[in-house]
Amino acid sequence: MTSTRLRFTLLGPLTVRRDPPEAGEGRGELGIGAPQQGALLAALLLRGGRTAGIGDLVAALWEGEPPARAVGMIRTYVSRLRHALEDDRTRPRVLVSTGRGYALRVPAESVDAVVFERLVQDARAAAGRGDHAGARRLLLDAEALWGGEPLVGLPGPSAAAHRERLRLLRLDALETRLDAELALGAHAEAAVELAALAAAHPLRERLHALRMLALYRSGRRAEALDAYATVRRSLAEELGTRPAAPLRDLHEHILRSSPDLTAANEPSGDGAAEQVYELPRAVPDFVGRVGELARLRATLTGAARGERRGRAPVVVTLAGGAGVGKTTLAVQAAHEVAGAFPDGVLYADLGAARTGPDSAPAEPGEVLRGFLRRLGVVDAEQPNDDVAAAAALYRSWLADRRVLVVLDNAGDTARLRPLLPGGAGCAVLVTGRVRPAALPVDRHLDLGTLDRRDALDLFARIAGEARTAAERSAAEEVLRLCDRLPLAVRIVASRLAARPDWTVESLLGRLADGRRRLAELRLGGTAVESTFQLAYDQLDAARARAFRLLALSDAPVIPVGTAAALLGTGDEEAEELADSLVELGMLAAPAPRRYRFHNLTLLFARALGERQGAGERRAAFARLLAHHLDAQREALVVLGESPAQAPRTGPPRFTSASAATQWTTDHLSELFALVTRYASDSALPLDGVAELTLALAQQLDDGPRWAELVVAARALLDAALPAGNRRAEMAGSFVLGYHLIHCAKRPGGPELVRRAVELCRELGDEPALAEALSILALDAFYRRDHTSGLTHCREALAIDVRTGNLRGQATRLANIAQLHLETGDRASALAAGYQGLALARRADAPVAVAYTLYLVGQILGSLDRHTEALGAYDEALTVCWTHSLPLREAQVLMRMAETRLALGQFQDAADTASQSLAVARVIGVDWQQARTRVVLGRALAALGQTARARREWRTALDAFVGLGTAESATVRALLATGEQPTTMGACVR
Repeated sequence: MTSTRLRFTLLGPLTVRRDPPEAGEGRGELGIGAPQQGALLAALLLRGGRTAGIGDLVAALWEGEPPARAVGMIRTYVSRLRHALEDDRTRPRVLVSTGRGYALRVPAESVDAVVFERLVQDARAAAGRGDHAGARRLLLDAEALWGGEPLVGLPGPSAAAHRERLRLLRLDALETRLDAELALGAHAEAAVELAALAAAHPLRERLHALRMLALYRSGRRAEALDAYATVRRSLAEELGTRPAAPLRDLHEHILRSSPDLTAANEPSGDGAAEQVYELPRAVPDFVGRVGELARLRATLTGAARGERRGRAPVVVTLAGGAGVGKTTLAVQAAHEVAGAFPDGVLYADLGAARTGPDSAPAEPGEVLRGFLRRLGVVDAEQPNDDVAAAAALYRSWLADRRVLVVLDNAGDTARLRPLLPGGAGCAVLVTGRVRPAALPVDRHLDLGTLDRRDALDLFARIAGEARTAAERSAAEEVLRLCDRLPLAVRIVASRLAARPDWTVESLLGRLADGRRRLAELRLGGTAVESTFQLAYDQLDAARARAFRLLALSDAPVIPVGTAAALLGTGDEEAEELADSLVELGMLAAPAPRRYRFHNLTLLFARALGERQGAGERRAAFARLLAHHLDAQREALVVLGESPAQAPRTGPPRFTSASAATQWTTDHLSELFALVTRYASDSALPLDGVAELTLALAQQLDDGPRWAELVVAARALLDAALPAGNRRAEMAGSFVLGYHLIHCAKRPGGPELVRRAVELCRELGDEPALAEALSILALDAFYRRDHTSGLTHCREALAIDVRTGNLRGQATRLANIAQLHLETGDRASALAAGYQGLALARRADAPVAVAYTLYLVGQILGSLDRHTEALGAYDEALTVCWTHSLPLREAQVLMRMAETRLALGQFQDAADTASQSLAVARVIGVDWQQARTRVVLGRALAALGQTARARREWRTALDAFVGLGTAESATVRALLATGEQPTTMGACVR
């Protein structure tokens, strides 16, 4: 990864994208972690490459008194950001350390806020030279960068200050662009936009001045004077002042109808014929789509003013899926720009979205006859049944006129071509499900669902402002369930408006059940499901099958490999089918070769699949399971967690251990759901998902997603017992038992693991038996029964030697080293630890390498070889960062803090313990958080901060008591005597 390929979005939700995504990774958008971590990234981005000191970053993230662990938290955030941004975290090139601070080395053009400010500066320079058209183009490009509230959801004073600064810059840019619009003669269009802006900013005088001028030049002098009266009243009531001199002067000029107010670039009406104006009525509650409307207005009015060179009309296409409001937006835009087309507006519904018995698309000849009649050509003068001749006559009539032609619900390009006018002063606005193929266009807009604010505004306008404000959280959840699809929002809001006895909460209850949600989204003859059905009915058999089968995936985003497995095709064919569904608005593509359904289309597709029958679904699930099992087997080999299997016939899926780890991480939600789905269908065999469950247990290594694996394993065990499937019972017992022993510290775990051992022996599964015996050794370690622990470890080691499992041997030797350390035999412990580390490196098994380094560090520390211990921990930490091992990272950091305490480096110890605690919080492991709090308390006590130390110990004690672990006695003694334990004890894997 290089910095030139990263793209940062600040003008909306903070995102980081790789552009383009790297082949095989399937990740366009990179994870940036918790909001405070994002706030740190934004603060660095907005410094334009300059260094931010630690103190600067603390001030940027926390208002007032920062937390005591602020510095450590910043270092943790930096570490995690480097994991996302850097090729090599050991040699950062993007997020670099500079002295006592950090800086981001990224090109200015990769940050949208920087690009926005540069475009605005260039536009002001262009306007200063009199190039108003150039200024407008630059400012429209600047506006297009915005995706919502800047830095939305980011905490801290820096984000708040920059959020306000960027809002003001955007408003200033809007004013500059509207000034250019007026200079170019687009008075009527500007007046519409300025009305909304002036209402939103009642005290901003420049906006009111522009609006008054736009109204006056549109022949609406009385409204211009009324606008002045409004702003004068607002200023008096809110601020107790009167308008400034420029606004008062403009008012005087309007009163006198001063010739100085006349625009230099008024549109000409010469040669205009009798105006034809036919458009459907605009909806009275239209909201949002500000950016799309601005782009449509600019392109269409530019055509009316003859800005385009050449003789062809300007063509604008607007595409989107069912229910996104294509027609509504097109009609709204056409009404707003109609004044720029003095010869009229023509409209035709071409019928590609019609339903019912008369659902055939309109024929071009039929549409042309209607257009010619409205232009004044009687039927007798029109060609009979000759589309080409009618099209030629139509073009000749419009050759010297300025007419806007709106072609709604267009289908194929062949039906569109005869309807295109011939004059360069005309413009065509086309809507449809997809962009018309092979049709030259001047601007194309893909229309999606509404953003959060616009959806809420639309809902409130229909259902009632007060009603919505009283139950805002419920309203926002309703909108989420409706995907913020305009059609769905209108339906639910209208239903609510018609039922004063309903609350928003009661409406939410009706929508909460996914099985009946589509049935609820119906009002009179309008239904969301009907629009989806129409789109589905127009698919060919291959695309219809793909639409149904892709909906079987439980992944939030469907990679092309998953799509291919579900469809039973190669990646290229799956990509072609999925991309065609994206073009039709039936799927979304958040990144190349990655796809997702919106909630409502997913419900519709799954309902179709249910009607299709179980055979198709079960075959697809079998292919998906085979795909994931193959990937997990290869991942375990690459990670050194499993011996090599038969060689692959194709190229390797993973070129490195980190790539294998990332692939599993990216697919976890889908993998968990697949196990649960198999467990819930008695007709599906369980052996495959049992193997998948064990493979995931090896990879997750009790990380942040372990709790989700436990849910899947419990479902597997519940299905295995009545089915009598011993392999599935073994896998479920193993995972649940390990969880109860190690993660939850709850009773019942040893019994489950002993059952897993028994089943392994019955099945002859030696690799699984070795792992299960290691879990029994872990249980013995927690019970301080070191003799039993060594017995279990040695039996597991013998199995690993017999089967040639180097990774297993390394892990078992590390466990033996830990047990020797607990019994005081440090020499044997160190020998076993080094032997295990050598085997882990030979196996190229990063999980085992990190674990053995962690153990070697503890043993060296117990021998007072603290500098060597820190070296082992540093190396372990690098492995954890490189291969995403967060729990081990937290444990290593805790041990480093203990070592620094032993060296008398109390502040460094407190900072390192704070980093460990931050990591443990992110992954949600209560036991590790509590252990780290004990170490942090010791560091604080050594610094003389006794009160804070005791708070940490009390919090740790509460956690240990809740978990029922032996560490609670140690912490009670600490609180009673203030004496500090040497270490927090150890942890056998």
